[in-house]
Amino acid sequence: TGKYCKTNKDCETMSNAECIQGACGCKDDYMMDMKNSSNCIM
Repeated sequence: TGKYCKTNKDCETMSNAECIQGACGCKDDYMMDMKNSSNCIM
């Protein structure tokens, strides 16, 4: 869902995101904010 990454540091522009299989995604227990795709919320 997010941008290409190699490390979690590449995902710092997204809140509560981590690098998962080469793409930034929301951490466990977080979901994508439908109003702001670079934001992960509880």
